[in-house]
Amino acid sequence: MATKSKYFIDIQSLKEGTHHFNFEIDELFFSQRPNSLLQKAEVTVGLTLKKTSTMLEARFDLSGWFELECDRSLKLFREPFNTQEQIVFKLGDEYKELSEDVVVIPRESQGIDLDPLFYDFVSLQVPMKKIHPDLRKEEANEQENLVFFRSEEEAEKDENENKEVDPRWAKLQLLNQK
Repeated sequence: MATKSKYFIDIQSLKEGTHHFNFEIDELFFSQRPNSLLQKAEVTVGLTLKKTSTMLEARFDLSGWFELECDRSLKLFREPFNTQEQIVFKLGDEYKELSEDVVVIPRESQGIDLDPLFYDFVSLQVPMKKIHPDLRKEEANEQENLVFFRSEEEAEKDENENKEVDPRWAKLQLLNQK
């Protein structure tokens, strides 16, 4: 029998009503995953779980930081984050993901392992572009100074829309439309 994660909640022993849980996630959590985007992090998770006879509503409040490597300077830096997530676990006959925030779990399930959810929630906070805080102002200035080139067709279209039509040409254009 596989050992239960320390992020496992025994839902069978919970009475109907609202329950609060707190979890700490550290470097060990991420280092156990071979292809993890993160290696160093400290995350606090507050979970409010509302149990009814047919479902569990879970609200996750995650905050903390993770260490990233800057895409430009290759310097390591800590990126703080704070996010909230919600998932509804409906009790049903078999496991099924109805959407990203609604999951059906078997009624006879002993509990819910939150480990994969925590990993997903934190990993989704990693920005696509990892820029050291010291370089962010410089990055923002560069973005403002970028010049976007328009195709000749777009330039011509804009030019035509902005020009007032000479009344003499307007009459000739009417002849072309007939």
